[in-house]
Amino acid sequence: MKDEIKLEQINKEIEKLEPEKRELTSEFGTGCLYNLGLFLKHWLTLRDEKKLNEEMSKKYPESNWGDSRAIEMTMNGASDHFYNMEIPENIPQDIKDRLKKLQDEALDMGHGKGLMGERKMTFKEGEALFDEALSLLMWFDENLLKVKSIKGDYE
Repeated sequence: MKDEIKLEQINKEIEKLEPEKRELTSEFGTGCLYNLGLFLKHWLTLRDEKKLNEEMSKKYPESNWGDSRAIEMTMNGASDHFYNMEIPENIPQDIKDRLKKLQDEALDMGHGKGLMGERKMTFKEGEALFDEALSLLMWFDENLLKVKSIKGDYE
């Protein structure tokens, strides 16, 4: 009961603030580069899921474990960050198109045909989406931040 009263008081105080001083929140983040970064945080999860699914496939051969399931589970969490990703207007159309394609494919794998079992995906397809996110970050480094970006041997 006390927690409810505190929360109610906090909400009333927030409402009194001028709109530009209110703290905004988002469940999965907003922005472009920030959301690409949040998406990439799930990269290691894909490898962990793949290893787990290989073990489960051996243990339970009749089950539905495998690469496709690993990608579906990983992309389900990773693609959440693309729901509110903003694609900037002030970048070349080909980069906008690449961002939109990445967004659409990841959401389809994580919440569309992949999650619903309508499409089986390979580990290579999942990893390609993470590689594209890295490639886009490198483009932003070089073209907007004017920083030389070199692909690392140990990613």
